[in-house]
Amino acid sequence: LSLSLSVMPRFSANLGFLFKEVPFLERFELARKAGFPAVELGFDQYDHDPAMLAALLKQNSLECVLINTPKGNWEAGERGLCAVPGRENDFQVALAEAARYAEILQCPCIHVMAGVVSAGKEPTEYHRTFIHNLSTACEVLEAKGLTACIEAISPVAVPDYFLNSIPQALQVVQEVGRKNLCVQADLFHMQNTTGNILHTLEKYLPFIRHIQVSGVPGRHEPDEQNELNFPFIFGELDRWKYQHWVGCEYNPRGSTLQGLGWLQPFL
Repeated sequence: LSLSLSVMPRFSANLGFLFKEVPFLERFELARKAGFPAVELGFDQYDHDPAMLAALLKQNSLECVLINTPKGNWEAGERGLCAVPGRENDFQVALAEAARYAEILQCPCIHVMAGVVSAGKEPTEYHRTFIHNLSTACEVLEAKGLTACIEAISPVAVPDYFLNSIPQALQVVQEVGRKNLCVQADLFHMQNTTGNILHTLEKYLPFIRHIQVSGVPGRHEPDEQNELNFPFIFGELDRWKYQHWVGCEYNPRGSTLQGLGWLQPFL
């Protein structure tokens, strides 16, 4: 497989989901051999020295186009910290770590994870915290030439995640009002919340900096075995002249390589 950078959309491999048949550090080479020109990283990068990861990217002629902020205490149910009241200092530490990795990896975008609303807590308090922390984060990241992305995650994937719809994400972006704050649109989550994918994408496209794809409902390959017509969606992204990356964030049904046949028409 070989993906041409002249073809839109451009696809990146999410190494938190793909090539998990091998240890994390070996996934970079497999992504290159599969033809991906770029990767995006979830959380595994924080277990490794960023300079070593930068060397792996260079060795494999890969760009890193997106990383997540640290997840917080995953075992305790945390899924990011940006909107969590009382964790503001911990969020600043997490943001600084993400920015350090992004600079070394020459990664332009950071997915700032909001976090989950604890049982019995008032969502409006989370909203205020999210706006405050994002405003501060955007100022910090702008000085480093970095962009913050926020992603609406559906309750199907993460129950009680604070940011759970594209309209809510746009409201946050507009309220914060920073040029380096954008929407990260995951079509799996969009289909499970707002639906009406093409209309929603076209409506929010000026605010979208990154798109992620996976099949619905199983979150597997974006092929013909799901309810979305991905070839048509990709064609519309071409027609709209979408210039950013499309991340492959899905759980392969079998081996990653054997499941990449859906990419052939876009090579």
